[in-house]
Amino acid sequence: LSSGEDITERKKAENDLKESELRWKFAVEGNNDGLWDWNMITNEVFFSTQWKKMLGYSENELKGTFKEWDNLVHPDDKKRVYEEINKYIKNETVSYNCEYRAICKDNSIKWILDRGKIISFSKENIPLRMIGTHSDITERKKAEQNFRESEERYKAIFKDSKSVMLIIDPENGNINDANQAAADFYGYSVKELTSMNIKSINILSEKEIKEEMKNANDNSKNKFNFKHKLSNGETRDVEVYSGKLLFGEKEYLHSIIHDITEQKKAEKEILKKEKELLKLNSEKDKFFSIIAHDLKSPFNSILGFANLLHENFEDYDTKKQKEFINIIKESAYNTYKLVDNLLIWSHLQLGKTTFNPTKENLHLSIKENFTLFKQSANNKSIKLMNKVSENIFLNSDKNMLLTILRNLISNSLKFTEKGGEISIDAYQAANNNMIEIIVEDSGIGIHKEIKKNLFKISENVSTLGTENEKGTGLGLILTKDFVNKHGGTIRVESKPGKGSKFIFTMPSFN
Repeated sequence: LSSGEDITERKKAENDLKESELRWKFAVEGNNDGLWDWNMITNEVFFSTQWKKMLGYSENELKGTFKEWDNLVHPDDKKRVYEEINKYIKNETVSYNCEYRAICKDNSIKWILDRGKIISFSKENIPLRMIGTHSDITERKKAEQNFRESEERYKAIFKDSKSVMLIIDPENGNINDANQAAADFYGYSVKELTSMNIKSINILSEKEIKEEMKNANDNSKNKFNFKHKLSNGETRDVEVYSGKLLFGEKEYLHSIIHDITEQKKAEKEILKKEKELLKLNSEKDKFFSIIAHDLKSPFNSILGFANLLHENFEDYDTKKQKEFINIIKESAYNTYKLVDNLLIWSHLQLGKTTFNPTKENLHLSIKENFTLFKQSANNKSIKLMNKVSENIFLNSDKNMLLTILRNLISNSLKFTEKGGEISIDAYQAANNNMIEIIVEDSGIGIHKEIKKNLFKISENVSTLGTENEKGTGLGLILTKDFVNKHGGTIRVESKPGKGSKFIFTMPSFN
């Protein structure tokens, strides 16, 4: 009775196993995988319909022997396949798992993923039966091969390219790869570069770098202008083109870097030249404006009154004749001043003005100019005061110094009403090598709008004096050029009705 119970249990176990195997076989076949069942004692092998179909055989072909399977394994893969089987049998692996090429009936080749497990052993632990599956992985292998070939081509192009290239992880900014051109440009070895982060090169803040990497990774922006730091500390302007690159399932940024430092310098130089050209054009326009208008106007006055005297001399009394002659004299003098300034200024622009600094006594230079303007000052009852110490000496070009003083004194006389005063004083500037000279008047002052354009040749700021004296606006511009020639500066302090101060610096003679 007990023996019958044992048989019952064994039969039940066998039936359960068969049912389990059937369910497994149906599941495998439904998944388009082939099924094999190897009797390891007799070397008989069951090949499922799908297994045979996978290699081009019909249901009735193949007898079902281990030798048949062995003949279907590609000769170049056979050694590796048996090594994997033996590793599993020796318990060196948890299952048999191998990829190899199988020869189809029509001699074409398919890649097979072969997996199996031993399901029964003898009492002596000898493997008796092994079952497994065949999966067709030909398309996957082709894709892998194509990827490898593509990757190898890319790496070859990347490595040998003369363009600076970096592969950057957009998640953290680590430099994943760099070519030799990048190593040469940045001054690091390839190994050093691939151990660095992009923030070690890009001078932007870490937040800005992350934002730009996000832009590149999102394809919202691909072209960037950065400043990159080299190993020697030098900073270069670079133009960077970044795009996504897929390695396996990981996305990287492929950045191509162009050094545009010289291009940037050239652009700055072009802008500088453009500004200089605009300045020259402006100066040219002003020059011709003076010639066309301001030079013509006094000649009209001279010719007009001279013509009246010539044709009607006897009709005018002595007083009227003197009045006309004074007008002609004043116009001639103004014309002379204008032509003199024009000649000096044009020579300066052409680089033909000689610059010969010598020891000049500032007090005596002012005295010489005051003598020149004595009559004009007396005509308006203006007091001229030379407050400069007699022991202040400048290292200046005499002609330029006299021209500077002459233009500033003339300007003050023009805008100071009768009974006013003009004074000149000088002090040691904060810079011990310079003397600060102040030409101050009690005149009508200067409006803010006019003051800001006084020294610009492109702006016409010439206005009539307190007694309708005419000017060209060129005198102050010439003054500024001469002051700058000495390495000095000039500025004006003035308010309407409060007089004006023209303050300029000149180098002292040590």
